[in-house]
Amino acid sequence: MNNQEALLSALDEVALVSITDAQGIIIFVNDKFVETSHFSRQELIGHNHRILKSGDQPDILFEDLWKTISGGRVWRGDIANRTKDGSLYWADTSVVPIQGPDGKPEQYVAVRFLITDKKESREQIVEQHREFERTKSALVNALENVEQEKERIRLQSIETKKFALAVEGASEHIVITDPNGIIIYANHAAELITGFSKDEIIGTKAGTLWGGLMGKEFYQRLWETIAVRKETFQGEIRNKRKSGAEYTVSTNISPVMDEKQHIMFFVVLERDITREKEVDKAKTEFVSLASHQLRTPLSAINWYAEMLLEGDAGTLTEQQKSYLQEIYHGNQRMVELVNALLDVSRIEMGTFSVRPELTDIVALAQSEIAELQPQIDAKKLTCVADFQQGLPQLNVDPELIRIIIENILTNAVKYTPNRGTITLALHLDDERRNLVLTVSDTGYGIPQDEQAKIFTKLFRANNVREMEPEGTGLGLYIVQSILDHTGGSIRFESEENKGTTFYITCPVSGMKEKDGTVKLGHVAH
Repeated sequence: MNNQEALLSALDEVALVSITDAQGIIIFVNDKFVETSHFSRQELIGHNHRILKSGDQPDILFEDLWKTISGGRVWRGDIANRTKDGSLYWADTSVVPIQGPDGKPEQYVAVRFLITDKKESREQIVEQHREFERTKSALVNALENVEQEKERIRLQSIETKKFALAVEGASEHIVITDPNGIIIYANHAAELITGFSKDEIIGTKAGTLWGGLMGKEFYQRLWETIAVRKETFQGEIRNKRKSGAEYTVSTNISPVMDEKQHIMFFVVLERDITREKEVDKAKTEFVSLASHQLRTPLSAINWYAEMLLEGDAGTLTEQQKSYLQEIYHGNQRMVELVNALLDVSRIEMGTFSVRPELTDIVALAQSEIAELQPQIDAKKLTCVADFQQGLPQLNVDPELIRIIIENILTNAVKYTPNRGTITLALHLDDERRNLVLTVSDTGYGIPQDEQAKIFTKLFRANNVREMEPEGTGLGLYIVQSILDHTGGSIRFESEENKGTTFYITCPVSGMKEKDGTVKLGHVAH
């Protein structure tokens, strides 16, 4: 029982309660009122309180009562009434006006407490008075709560209108669908971006008018994310306007659920990034062209530096040899950066190829550990290999897997202090659908406030910049891009000064073949 129900129950036990309309016509009486008056409920409803008038009190009393309550104020006083059989009874009466939306009284609530027996003991009278005060206070509080609730609803309505105006005026395409994906709302930007009117959009399944360009598997994965796992989906989608022109959007689709975690509707936000993609493509093409042009002179510098260091042009002094080694190592870093930029441009332009073949991932991982053994030994690191027995060969591009393992493992070696520990593990997940590669280290870790940017192009955390100044900041970007294009995924856990663990998953089903003009083949860290 809530507070209001308890209040009504208490009133029913001790008080005579009646409610009238604005003209004073009785529309409700409680059981106590019927019992005391000896009138039936049917005899009372539809009449005013004159049916109970005793005639023992002056008319001016009732004129004052009506003037007070019709003015929106509470009236209190003692009234003598007569029962149906003519018996007189006295009631301590409070009449409270209930205001309507226009601020004028639309109903009156009368609460009466019998005071006929004036000879009751003092204690009974005092207790009755206390009960009356408590009940009256509770009633006043309840009425105040009603007014506060009305004000809360009014303010909520104002906020809702503001929100609706903001959504309608937003530059992003916003639609809301029911749990089955049928559109029930579309804002003005949705009309501008897609070219379809609201009348054409509402009532259709989301995306059927402007989507369908991404392939069946993409849309199945999208629906599984938002409807089955009930998670937010984020990604880029190619769409088609009503005019037939293709465009690209950055999409965010979120399920909205009730308290029982049942989906009530989906909110879809799409931002047209076609122009941004065109600019990015132009920049990528420029970087690719510039990198290609740089490779020839860098290769020449590298070749001549090696010849001079080997004495092909005569014996060098120690100082000359020192200068040449600086030139050689600096050139190597430039070659590394150029090759990494070329890989990035190939990924972003989609020109790299994927050539799957049956590959022993364990053997490949072991070869990468062996290749990095000199650096591991130089820093006195402990390297632990933990491979599940009986792992199957996967139909993957071995060069792409090599790039992934080498980038992650090279970072672990580079950013782990001397005498630290690195662990490389391979195992199948519980459902045996994915091969999971785990690389853990006891290194510098990634600061919490920088973790969201770790897969960003050219990003390097501030703490490792201080420890290891050299690095391109492209390795993790390349790894994530490869996995995004081949059906895999990557995530990590990290704590600064305690270490980092990367989790890479590759589907046991393997990679799909993809035609391209070039292969990737560079490690960048």
